[in-house]
Amino acid sequence: MDKEHACASCGTRLTGKGDVVFKCPGCGVKELGRCAQCRDQSVEYGCPDCGYAGP
Repeated sequence: MDKEHACASCGTRLTGKGDVVFKCPGCGVKELGRCAQCRDQSVEYGCPDCGYAGP
């Protein structure tokens, strides 16, 4: 991860292991990040641009 990202669910800074950054499945534009813990627990996240929400 070359830019600094935060988890779209809990807001923690993404540091690498188990964390992911991906384009929003709804709009395909906004980059969203997810920490390993929120991914593991299927915590809901949302895109601030298009309103897409996912687990």
